[in-house]
Amino acid sequence: MMEYGKKLHIAVIPGVELDCRFEDRFLHVLCYGINPSDDHWDAHTKAIRSVELAASKALMANVKNLGLDFDEEEVLALSDGGVICGEMIAEVVLRDERNAHAPLLAPYRQGGERSDNPLVNFYWDYCSPGKEAYAYIAYPPLQDVMKLVKEGGGLAVLAHPGLNAGKDMAFYQRIKESGIGGIEAYSSYHSAEEIQQYLDIAREMDFLVTMGSDFHGKTKPAVQLAAFDIGNQEQLFYKILGAI
Repeated sequence: MMEYGKKLHIAVIPGVELDCRFEDRFLHVLCYGINPSDDHWDAHTKAIRSVELAASKALMANVKNLGLDFDEEEVLALSDGGVICGEMIAEVVLRDERNAHAPLLAPYRQGGERSDNPLVNFYWDYCSPGKEAYAYIAYPPLQDVMKLVKEGGGLAVLAHPGLNAGKDMAFYQRIKESGIGGIEAYSSYHSAEEIQQYLDIAREMDFLVTMGSDFHGKTKPAVQLAAFDIGNQEQLFYKILGAI
Protein backbone atom coordinates (compact mmCIF):
# COMPACT_ATOMS: atom_id res chain seq x y z
CA MET A 1 0.00 0.00 0.00
CA MET A 2 2.84 2.37 0.84
CA GLU A 3 4.60 1.60 -2.43
CA TYR A 4 1.41 2.25 -4.43
CA GLY A 5 0.97 5.49 -2.52
CA LYS A 6 4.41 6.69 -3.58
CA LYS A 7 3.71 5.89 -7.23
CA LEU A 8 0.34 7.65 -7.18
CA HIS A 9 1.47 10.57 -4.96
CA ILE A 10 -1.04 9.64 -2.24
CA ALA A 11 -0.10 10.00 1.43
CA VAL A 12 -0.44 6.62 3.16
CA ILE A 13 -0.27 6.14 6.92
CA PRO A 14 0.93 2.62 7.81
CA GLY A 15 -0.89 0.99 10.69
CA VAL A 16 -1.88 -2.22 12.41
CA GLU A 17 -4.56 -3.19 14.93
CA LEU A 18 -3.32 -5.27 17.84
CA ASP A 19 -5.14 -7.24 20.52
CA CYS A 20 -3.86 -6.78 24.04
CA ARG A 21 -4.83 -6.97 27.71
CA PHE A 22 -5.17 -4.13 30.20
CA GLU A 23 -6.32 -4.82 33.74
CA ASP A 24 -9.35 -7.10 33.27
CA ARG A 25 -10.20 -5.98 29.71
CA PHE A 26 -9.29 -7.05 26.21
CA LEU A 27 -8.48 -4.02 24.07
CA HIS A 28 -7.87 -3.38 20.38
CA VAL A 29 -5.13 -0.81 19.86
CA LEU A 30 -4.57 0.94 16.54
CA CYS A 31 -0.87 1.63 15.94
CA TYR A 32 -0.32 4.37 13.36
CA GLY A 33 2.96 5.43 11.77
CA ILE A 34 4.76 2.15 12.43
CA ASN A 35 7.66 0.83 10.40
CA PRO A 36 6.31 -2.49 9.03
CA SER A 37 9.81 -3.75 8.21
CA ASP A 38 11.05 -3.29 11.79
CA ASP A 39 12.29 -6.56 13.34
CA HIS A 40 10.29 -5.90 16.54
CA TRP A 41 7.02 -6.20 14.63
CA ASP A 42 8.16 -9.40 12.96
CA ALA A 43 8.99 -10.96 16.33
CA HIS A 44 5.63 -9.86 17.76
CA THR A 45 3.76 -11.35 14.78
CA LYS A 46 5.51 -14.72 15.15
CA ALA A 47 4.81 -14.87 18.89
CA ILE A 48 1.11 -14.08 18.46
CA ARG A 49 0.79 -16.52 15.57
CA SER A 50 2.03 -19.42 17.68
CA VAL A 51 -0.56 -18.85 20.44
CA GLU A 52 -3.36 -18.24 17.92
CA LEU A 53 -2.60 -21.53 16.15
CA ALA A 54 -2.99 -23.39 19.44
CA ALA A 55 -6.22 -21.52 20.27
CA SER A 56 -7.65 -22.27 16.82
CA LYS A 57 -7.90 -25.98 17.54
CA ALA A 58 -9.59 -25.33 20.87
CA LEU A 59 -12.02 -22.88 19.25
CA MET A 60 -13.21 -25.44 16.70
CA ALA A 61 -13.70 -28.02 19.45
CA ASN A 62 -15.65 -25.53 21.55
CA VAL A 63 -18.01 -24.63 18.68
CA LYS A 64 -18.66 -28.33 18.02
CA ASN A 65 -19.56 -28.68 21.70
CA LEU A 66 -22.39 -26.21 21.05
CA GLY A 67 -24.01 -28.99 19.01
CA LEU A 68 -23.06 -27.66 15.57
CA ASP A 69 -21.61 -29.74 12.73
CA PHE A 70 -18.91 -28.60 10.33
CA ASP A 71 -15.93 -29.88 8.37
CA GLU A 72 -12.71 -28.66 9.97
CA GLU A 73 -10.88 -28.87 6.64
CA GLU A 74 -13.36 -26.37 5.13
CA VAL A 75 -12.60 -23.94 7.95
CA LEU A 76 -8.85 -24.44 7.54
CA ALA A 77 -9.19 -23.68 3.82
CA LEU A 78 -10.47 -20.21 4.74
CA SER A 79 -7.61 -19.55 7.16
CA ASP A 80 -4.16 -18.04 6.81
CA GLY A 81 -1.99 -21.05 7.53
CA GLY A 82 -4.25 -22.47 10.23
CA VAL A 83 -5.09 -19.34 12.24
CA ILE A 84 -8.87 -19.54 12.69
CA CYS A 85 -11.42 -17.06 13.97
CA GLY A 86 -15.08 -17.42 14.90
CA GLU A 87 -16.23 -15.74 11.69
CA MET A 88 -14.59 -18.45 9.56
CA ILE A 89 -16.29 -21.16 11.58
CA ALA A 90 -19.63 -19.33 11.30
CA GLU A 91 -19.33 -19.17 7.51
CA VAL A 92 -18.88 -22.95 7.26
CA VAL A 93 -21.41 -23.79 9.98
CA LEU A 94 -24.15 -21.70 8.33
CA ARG A 95 -23.80 -23.42 4.97
CA ASP A 96 -23.52 -26.96 6.36
CA GLU A 97 -26.84 -28.70 5.62
CA ARG A 98 -26.58 -30.69 8.84
CA ASN A 99 -27.26 -27.44 10.70
CA ALA A 100 -30.23 -26.43 8.52
CA HIS A 101 -32.69 -26.63 11.41
CA ALA A 102 -30.39 -25.79 14.31
CA PRO A 103 -32.27 -23.33 16.58
CA LEU A 104 -29.00 -21.76 17.69
CA LEU A 105 -28.36 -20.51 14.13
CA ALA A 106 -31.83 -19.09 13.45
CA PRO A 107 -30.89 -15.51 14.49
CA TYR A 108 -28.07 -15.43 11.91
CA ARG A 109 -30.08 -16.64 8.92
CA GLN A 110 -31.94 -14.30 6.56
CA GLY A 111 -34.58 -12.38 8.47
CA GLY A 112 -33.11 -13.24 11.87
CA GLU A 113 -32.40 -10.59 14.47
CA ARG A 114 -28.61 -11.04 14.07
CA SER A 115 -28.59 -11.43 10.28
CA ASP A 116 -27.27 -7.95 9.43
CA ASN A 117 -23.66 -9.10 10.03
CA PRO A 118 -24.19 -12.83 10.70
CA LEU A 119 -20.57 -13.97 10.74
CA VAL A 120 -19.17 -11.38 13.12
CA ASN A 121 -22.34 -11.48 15.23
CA PHE A 122 -21.85 -15.23 15.71
CA TYR A 123 -18.30 -14.46 16.84
CA TRP A 124 -19.50 -11.83 19.36
CA ASP A 125 -22.26 -14.09 20.68
CA TYR A 126 -20.29 -17.33 21.07
CA CYS A 127 -16.54 -16.95 20.43
CA SER A 128 -15.54 -13.62 22.00
CA PRO A 129 -13.98 -13.38 25.50
CA GLY A 130 -16.35 -14.61 28.18
CA LYS A 131 -18.68 -16.42 25.76
CA GLU A 132 -19.49 -20.12 25.70
CA ALA A 133 -17.13 -21.21 22.91
CA TYR A 134 -14.29 -18.78 23.66
CA ALA A 135 -10.77 -20.19 23.42
CA TYR A 136 -8.29 -18.25 25.54
CA ILE A 137 -5.46 -16.47 23.74
CA ALA A 138 -2.59 -15.07 25.81
CA TYR A 139 -2.46 -11.64 24.19
CA PRO A 140 0.31 -9.34 25.42
CA PRO A 141 -0.34 -6.64 28.02
CA LEU A 142 -0.94 -3.08 26.83
CA GLN A 143 2.47 -2.09 28.22
CA ASP A 144 4.22 -4.42 25.76
CA VAL A 145 2.23 -3.00 22.84
CA MET A 146 3.08 0.54 23.93
CA LYS A 147 6.77 -0.39 24.03
CA LEU A 148 6.53 -1.60 20.43
CA VAL A 149 4.78 1.58 19.32
CA LYS A 150 7.17 3.90 21.13
CA GLU A 151 10.24 2.15 19.76
CA GLY A 152 8.83 2.61 16.26
CA GLY A 153 7.92 6.25 16.80
CA GLY A 154 4.22 5.58 16.22
CA LEU A 155 0.91 6.66 17.71
CA ALA A 156 -1.37 4.35 19.73
CA VAL A 157 -5.15 4.81 19.56
CA LEU A 158 -7.88 2.88 21.40
CA ALA A 159 -10.17 1.32 18.78
CA HIS A 160 -14.00 1.47 19.04
CA PRO A 161 -14.12 2.43 22.75
CA GLY A 162 -17.84 1.73 22.87
CA LEU A 163 -17.10 -2.02 22.85
CA ASN A 164 -14.74 -2.17 25.80
CA ALA A 165 -14.30 1.17 27.57
CA GLY A 166 -17.65 2.93 27.77
CA LYS A 167 -17.67 6.26 29.61
CA ASP A 168 -15.31 5.33 32.46
CA MET A 169 -13.17 8.48 32.74
CA ALA A 170 -10.85 6.91 35.32
CA PHE A 171 -10.12 4.13 32.83
CA TYR A 172 -9.26 6.66 30.10
CA GLN A 173 -6.89 8.40 32.49
CA ARG A 174 -5.11 5.12 33.18
CA ILE A 175 -4.68 4.16 29.51
CA LYS A 176 -3.45 7.70 28.78
CA GLU A 177 -0.79 7.24 31.46
CA SER A 178 0.16 3.98 29.67
CA GLY A 179 0.80 5.92 26.46
CA ILE A 180 -2.48 5.83 24.50
CA GLY A 181 -2.67 9.05 22.51
CA GLY A 182 -6.11 8.90 20.91
CA ILE A 183 -9.50 7.24 20.65
CA GLU A 184 -11.50 6.11 17.63
CA ALA A 185 -14.56 8.25 18.35
CA TYR A 186 -16.01 7.72 14.88
CA SER A 187 -16.84 4.02 14.48
CA SER A 188 -19.56 1.94 12.87
CA TYR A 189 -20.09 0.47 16.35
CA HIS A 190 -21.12 3.88 17.74
CA SER A 191 -24.45 5.66 17.44
CA ALA A 192 -24.50 9.39 16.65
CA GLU A 193 -25.06 10.08 20.35
CA GLU A 194 -22.13 7.89 21.34
CA ILE A 195 -19.85 9.53 18.78
CA GLN A 196 -20.58 12.88 20.39
CA GLN A 197 -19.90 11.45 23.85
CA TYR A 198 -16.51 10.11 22.72
CA LEU A 199 -15.68 13.41 21.06
CA ASP A 200 -16.37 15.06 24.42
CA ILE A 201 -14.16 12.52 26.20
CA ALA A 202 -11.38 13.10 23.66
CA ARG A 203 -11.61 16.84 24.24
CA GLU A 204 -11.51 16.45 28.02
CA MET A 205 -8.62 13.97 27.93
CA ASP A 206 -6.73 15.73 25.14
CA PHE A 207 -6.87 12.63 22.94
CA LEU A 208 -6.43 12.72 19.20
CA VAL A 209 -9.66 11.70 17.44
CA THR A 210 -9.58 9.07 14.70
CA MET A 211 -12.18 7.44 12.49
CA GLY A 212 -12.67 3.88 11.25
CA SER A 213 -15.48 2.08 9.47
CA ASP A 214 -14.29 -1.34 10.76
CA PHE A 215 -15.00 -2.64 7.27
CA HIS A 216 -14.36 -6.40 7.05
CA GLY A 217 -15.79 -7.30 3.65
CA LYS A 218 -18.09 -10.35 3.70
CA THR A 219 -17.66 -10.67 7.46
CA LYS A 220 -19.59 -7.43 8.01
CA PRO A 221 -21.83 -6.88 4.96
CA ALA A 222 -23.78 -4.11 6.72
CA VAL A 223 -20.60 -2.05 7.16
CA GLN A 224 -19.37 -0.03 4.19
CA LEU A 225 -16.13 1.80 3.49
CA ALA A 226 -16.28 5.60 3.78
CA ALA A 227 -19.51 5.32 5.76
CA PHE A 228 -18.97 8.61 7.59
CA ASP A 229 -19.68 12.06 6.27
CA ILE A 230 -18.35 14.32 8.99
CA GLY A 231 -17.10 17.19 6.88
CA ASN A 232 -13.58 17.37 8.35
CA GLN A 233 -11.97 14.07 7.35
CA GLU A 234 -9.03 15.89 5.80
CA GLN A 235 -8.42 17.74 9.05
CA LEU A 236 -8.43 14.46 10.98
CA PHE A 237 -5.98 12.92 8.50
CA TYR A 238 -3.47 15.75 8.84
CA LYS A 239 -3.73 15.70 12.63
CA ILE A 240 -2.78 12.00 12.62
CA LEU A 241 -0.02 12.70 10.10
CA GLY A 242 1.33 15.42 12.38
CA ALA A 243 1.29 13.13 15.42
CA ILE A 244 3.52 10.40 13.98
